[in-house]
Amino acid sequence: MYYVKEDGSVLTNSAVEYLTFNANGRYTSGNATLDSYVDQALAACTNSGMTKAQKLRAAYLYVRDHGAYLARPHQARGTTAWAEESALFMFEHKKGNCYCFAGQFLYMARRLGYNAYVVSGGVGRKDSDHAWVMICENGVPYIYDVELEWGYRAGRYGHAEYNMYKMPLNKTVFSYQFP
Repeated sequence: MYYVKEDGSVLTNSAVEYLTFNANGRYTSGNATLDSYVDQALAACTNSGMTKAQKLRAAYLYVRDHGAYLARPHQARGTTAWAEESALFMFEHKKGNCYCFAGQFLYMARRLGYNAYVVSGGVGRKDSDHAWVMICENGVPYIYDVELEWGYRAGRYGHAEYNMYKMPLNKTVFSYQFP
């Protein structure tokens, strides 16, 4: 993915909101190993005939369906520095906690051109520590909660076929607490 400025030139060695572009103008996470994992995963779950939106859904399903839960340390609410390490852990071990699921989906979404970001907050009646991904489209913020959807489908939290993909803030399955 590249970012074209108003004058028609390609942005290089800079960032726009949450996205960073290298000397060639291509999006990068800043970690070559992570970028390689992301490219491999996207190649496995998308194709050139898909729209950008279809690719995002495919990436979400890839993360949901190619991982398992592993208890790992929780992160402080309001922090985001954990995303890179958590994504790498998920790619390398195929398991992790909500921070890992969120980190992996975050970098896949960004590679597809979405200005995605992670949130470390709380969820549910007990306000349990949790992480998810946010993407704004046309000024509307949406929650993407891969791990919680996986957990209910896998029976970790009971059995339910919740769809936690692209939930508007006023139509979430659970209550989300932002830091």
